[in-house]
Amino acid sequence: MGTDCQLGPSPPTDFRFSDEQFVASSVDLDGRLIALIADAVTPAAVDRPYRARAVVVGPSDVTIDVELEPLDAEYPMIDALGDGFVVADARNRWKSDGSLAWLPAYDGVGWMDCYALNVGEELTWGCLYHEFPLVTVDRKGVRGIRGTSVRGARGLLVSGPLVAFLGEYDDYRHDRRRTAPSRQVTVSIGWSDDGDDVLVERKVPLTMPDGSEPPGQPRQVVCRDDRAFVRFDDAREWFVVQL
Repeated sequence: MGTDCQLGPSPPTDFRFSDEQFVASSVDLDGRLIALIADAVTPAAVDRPYRARAVVVGPSDVTIDVELEPLDAEYPMIDALGDGFVVADARNRWKSDGSLAWLPAYDGVGWMDCYALNVGEELTWGCLYHEFPLVTVDRKGVRGIRGTSVRGARGLLVSGPLVAFLGEYDDYRHDRRRTAPSRQVTVSIGWSDDGDDVLVERKVPLTMPDGSEPPGQPRQVVCRDDRAFVRFDDAREWFVVQL
């Protein structure tokens, strides 16, 4: 990353779904697009249950296209689960087997609100409200807690000792003279050695593939190890940045 942090397009939406209504989408570790397609743009505003289907789009082909039983999720989300997918209501939590009511163990960490989450291949990292420590978790529980100087983050990228936080509080503040939402998205880049606190060394702006400012604040950020997949208003169009 140089004087800015430039997004690249990823992953492409298969042309067969270009006119479909994506009500939820995500990106997995392999860069595949996982999408929930339904007749309504906002399930919260329609009668439920409603018809929907799940698709998983790889780099060269559609690997899954499944018609689902009628859904009752008011705020649906979709993600990868092994070789398949899981669909759940955003107001709930779920276990790795798809069942509801998963909650992290306390382990000395107050999981009041996880502002940024990175689910990697081997480890998971979180940036938690309100002191925003960087917490490392594996299958056995919390494995590390490191202090940071950031105040808010939408995304979190990790590559060895390098750490980057995408977005901060100042990006969302509107002063009284502002007539439109802020388009500034800041990336704070730092490092942490041997479990020490994260030292932020520099801040750079996030830019679009053509070098322009983002169209607004990200609507969704999905972080996988050293990559962050970012989308704005269109659930069919994702961008990626790598640490």
